[in-house]
Amino acid sequence: MSWHPPEHRPDEAYVEAVIIAAAQRHDPHTLDGRARLVDDALPALRRVRHPIYRDGYLRLLARVSGVDEILLRDALLARPRADA
Repeated sequence: MSWHPPEHRPDEAYVEAVIIAAAQRHDPHTLDGRARLVDDALPALRRVRHPIYRDGYLRLLARVSGVDEILLRDALLARPRADA
């Protein structure tokens, strides 16, 4: 296994934990719950620089939240709101 600097290979347990914790806090069966779940998880995903890892976490978030991957990708690439 090759070494990766921390900014390229985030702590997998941390990013996954953020997504799972957000899913436990917010009901993915409601629109409001989905929106809050995604809003909670996106900052952690934005820190993932490596595209393969980011894609994997994005797919996990899509499965957990029930939100379409394309919408999540658009949200991930959008600038975070200043009021968020």
